[in-house]
Amino acid sequence: MIRARRYPIAAVRGCLYTGRRFPKPTRDVTVCLNDRAVRWVKAVNLVRELQDCTLIEVSDVPAGPMEGA
Repeated sequence: MIRARRYPIAAVRGCLYTGRRFPKPTRDVTVCLNDRAVRWVKAVNLVRELQDCTLIEVSDVPAGPMEGA
């Protein structure tokens, strides 16, 4: 398991459209938000960048309130 203290949105995933007058879908892409091509992506998912991460063993995670009920 990974615990991230920060997880900003870094990119979008979706279909890239090309063409000027009548844009057509071309391929699935993942594009960073600072890329000029992002305006031509019909996004279906946001991509987050995990920062300041800690690896945790699943067995070290305390049981939730629903477990064992």
